[in-house]
Amino acid sequence: MDFLQTILDDPTTLINIPTKKGIDPITYNFDSESISDRLFSLWSVLADISDKDVFDEGIRTILLKYHLELRFLKDLNKPKYNDTGSRKPLTSTDAQILYSEMLSKLREQKLSQII
Repeated sequence: MDFLQTILDDPTTLINIPTKKGIDPITYNFDSESISDRLFSLWSVLADISDKDVFDEGIRTILLKYHLELRFLKDLNKPKYNDTGSRKPLTSTDAQILYSEMLSKLREQKLSQII
């Protein structure tokens, strides 16, 4: 299963995707993964994180390193509303726009580290 392709094709499936178990955010090497695997790993950590872990400074520091990826996942998980105020599901186009914005910001971040 390609996590990224699955959620880009149908963002409403995000909540139904089973998570990876046993990821310790302190020792896990998110940087060694492709963007799809990293998003899947971060999603799994978020799904399995406890309230105590949220306030652990070590975990927060590591997760904040991936703030752009986390923002993408948050935006995918956020409901959209139409003009009448009722909820509407995210479409594949919405997800692809969010993904493009995330990639653009990641590239910008990399370039600013180089320059």
